[in-house]
Amino acid sequence: MEPKNILQKVINNSEKIFAGIAENYPVLLSEFETGIDSASRSIESFSIVEDVSGGGEIKLDNFLLSCRQESNKSLSMLDKFKEQNEIVLNRLSAAMKEYHHSQKYIEEIRDISESLQIVSLNALCNAVKAGRGGEGFSVITGNLKSVTEQTIEKTSVLENLGSTVNNSLDDFFVNERSTDEKGKALFSEFEQKIMSGITGFQAESETIEKLFRELSAETGGIRKSILRIMEELQQQDLIRQSLDQVILSIDELPDSCNSCGEDSEDPVIDEIVFYKRLLDLAVLIIGDVEEKVGITINVFADNFLTARKKLEFIEAEKERAINSFINNLESFSTLIENGNNFRSETGVLSTERSSLIDLIEAIIRRVGEIVEEFASFEKISGWLQNVSVLSRIELSRSKSLSGMKESVDDMSMLVERIQMQISAGEKELLQFIGNISEISGEYRTFVEKELNFLNGFTNQFLKNITTISCANNKISNVLSTFVFFSSEFRGLFDDSEKDLDQLKEISEDLKRVREDLQQKEAGISRQLSELLDGKPVSDWTIADENMNRIINKFTIFSHKRTAGEVTGLNVEGAALEEGEITLF
Repeated sequence: MEPKNILQKVINNSEKIFAGIAENYPVLLSEFETGIDSASRSIESFSIVEDVSGGGEIKLDNFLLSCRQESNKSLSMLDKFKEQNEIVLNRLSAAMKEYHHSQKYIEEIRDISESLQIVSLNALCNAVKAGRGGEGFSVITGNLKSVTEQTIEKTSVLENLGSTVNNSLDDFFVNERSTDEKGKALFSEFEQKIMSGITGFQAESETIEKLFRELSAETGGIRKSILRIMEELQQQDLIRQSLDQVILSIDELPDSCNSCGEDSEDPVIDEIVFYKRLLDLAVLIIGDVEEKVGITINVFADNFLTARKKLEFIEAEKERAINSFINNLESFSTLIENGNNFRSETGVLSTERSSLIDLIEAIIRRVGEIVEEFASFEKISGWLQNVSVLSRIELSRSKSLSGMKESVDDMSMLVERIQMQISAGEKELLQFIGNISEISGEYRTFVEKELNFLNGFTNQFLKNITTISCANNKISNVLSTFVFFSSEFRGLFDDSEKDLDQLKEISEDLKRVREDLQQKEAGISRQLSELLDGKPVSDWTIADENMNRIINKFTIFSHKRTAGEVTGLNVEGAALEEGEITLF
């Protein structure tokens, strides 16, 4: 293909390329801005959550902060409940010591009764020895023996009841401590797992929001690259006008430069010099266009490479962030499960606390039975008192019993001691019942408050978990469709990158024409050297009006000036006066 035709092809192709840029790049930029705006709205939506409690929309970070504050406050309240529980248990423990002390009275009554039984047996033996004079005393001591046996039997019953109460109290403390340990473990697990789960969710949501905002800021580099490529549109006029001027010069050349110089006349030399200058000028202008096209190619290559790297980096980081968020929040289901477990465990705790209340009330009932048994001692005490009085009367009536005075004194003394132990024991048991009843009431009130608080706290916490779950689902749904760059933008971007290959083809065409013209110029230069061989000059200067005519048709001032330098003509002033230039 002739150089002129190649150059016309270059002009046509460059116009097509830059026209495509002028048409497509504003759309590309618009799609880019639309995608970024959409991404920004999606990022903004990360920070808003719908409160399932009916509180409307709320900022996620504020809501999570509120969740942590509520939980911390609740944990602090639970600590206070533990302190109150400890106070109640200490009072109950002190009451138990009093109860254990009351059990000593029963042991003392039994011991005294056993001693009284021995004394009565000795007295009975002495009465039998006394014969008819001791018959009345024998009956009395027989009754005493019977009453003491009842007393000993009654103490056994009381000891068994006391043992049952002791076992029940021990069971209460064991179960209470176990329940308390379960509560501590439950709250510790809550603090460690659930609170850390909430904190982890907040950290992940804040991290992905921050990262996406940073990536959104990174997109500015792509915008900058697109705008920089669009700036190269101004090169089209320069390319077209420059190549028009080269075509104008080529039109002045003969079809073949090989026949130039057959005649050695000076006019022929003038013609050859004219053609050489035209070729030199065309080569220089093409070289200038080549350089500018090369710059444009570099601008395209550098900015497309920068934009492509940015685009791929942003997309890769986005995918990494999404995968990280989803993977790290797989434990979110565990958070919900922990919340449900917490509710279940507080239910168990409630049941165990209620059973402890039932246990205390059962203890109170059993102690009441002991008091009732103690009350039966009053009748025994009366019998013992009667026996003691009758013994002294019988002793005073029968001289044969005069040796029994010491035994009768011992019986009277033991009877008095039994009566004292019965009275003191009954008093302490009644006091214990009063104390433990009061403590039981306080414990019931404490347990009810604690369980009401736990139920309210658990319900609120699970509502918060539900809200967080909705936020998690919302973020996950947004992330599943989240894009910085739409498919339309990616398509336009990929298509626009093809412009770079077409510009490289133009550069190759220009190079081919330039090399062709350089070969022709080299051939004419050889002919000129041959014609000048033997002449006294090595350079040939002509006053060429044709060159002035051609140069004056140039529209680019820099090319006029270059033409003047090549031809040795002073065209700058004249060109400026005639106004036949276009400045770029």
